[in-house]
Amino acid sequence: MRTRRLLDHTGEVRLAVTGSTLAEVFAESALAFGELEAEAIPRTGGTRSDRVSVQAPDPAALLVEWLNELIWRAETGRWVPTEVEVAEASPTSLVKAATLHGARCQESADGWRADVVLDV
Repeated sequence: MRTRRLLDHTGEVRLAVTGSTLAEVFAESALAFGELEAEAIPRTGGTRSDRVSVQAPDPAALLVEWLNELIWRAETGRWVPTEVEVAEASPTSLVKAATLHGARCQESADGWRADVVLDV
């Protein structure tokens, strides 16, 4: 089961996502980021496909690197994801201005859960 929530967090937004797999957590986090940025970067009606690859020493740091890459693409290329397919995900690498403070990405008996704070 995949879920995503954007929660108020003292001048920032806390993103809470769940998924059955780590790949689902990263896909949901990208879609939540897209929802957050939808007002600032309106859809153009065109389609664009990008391949993103990031690495980090652990799942929480990987989530931060993933979101930072999406933030950079949104700010420099005026692009936010509306559909996401994560081709490959491990706890330290992912193919396809978050902060590490308070970031969590953990596996449990019923899937994965991640929390990260985005500065808005």
